[in-house]
Amino acid sequence: MKVGIRAIGIDDGPQKRRTLLVGVVMRSDRIEGILSARTTIDGYDSTRKILAMLGKRFRPQVKCIFLNGVAVAGFNLVDYRELAGKLLLPVIVCTSNRPHPDDFAEALESWPRKRKLWERMRTPAHRMGGIWYQFAGCTQQQAAALIRQFQVHSSTPEPLRVAHLVAAGIELGESKGL
Repeated sequence: MKVGIRAIGIDDGPQKRRTLLVGVVMRSDRIEGILSARTTIDGYDSTRKILAMLGKRFRPQVKCIFLNGVAVAGFNLVDYRELAGKLLLPVIVCTSNRPHPDDFAEALESWPRKRKLWERMRTPAHRMGGIWYQFAGCTQQQAAALIRQFQVHSSTPEPLRVAHLVAAGIELGESKGL
C-alpha cells in the first residue's frame, strides 16, 4: 500500500511569449505524474490554466498545491485564493526570497486589473527556515505541516523543487536547483 498524500508543485519555465507551466504530482518521495500547460506572458490566464491542468485524472488524488510565487510568466498572477476555493484544497505559495508586497503592488500600477487582484489576495508572508510562504484553504499550522511533510532535499517542498527543474530543463535544455 502506498503511504502519504499527494501534492502538486507548479512552476514556470523561463519567460517566453507562451511560457511553460509544469506541475509535478508526487508523494514526498515519489513522482506520480507530470502535467503541463502554456500561459501568456503578463496575461490573465494562469489561474484558469492551472485549474484545467489538474483535469480529471489527478484532481481527486491531489491534496495540496504548492506554487512558486504568485506570478508566473512575468506578471501573470495566479489567484491562489480562487484555486483554494474552487478546488477545496490548501494552496501554499512558497518563495526563497522575502516578499515585498508594496514593491509588487507598485510594479502593477500600469495594470489596474492586476493591481486589484493583488490587493484582494495579498496576505502576510510567514517564514519557516529557508522559505517564505502564504496560504489559502487551510490554517497556518496546516500549511506549515504540509511544507514540512514535503521538504525532502531542501527547504523548498519537493513537488515544487522538481517542477522548477523540469520546467527549466525543458525550456533551456538544462536546469539548476531551487
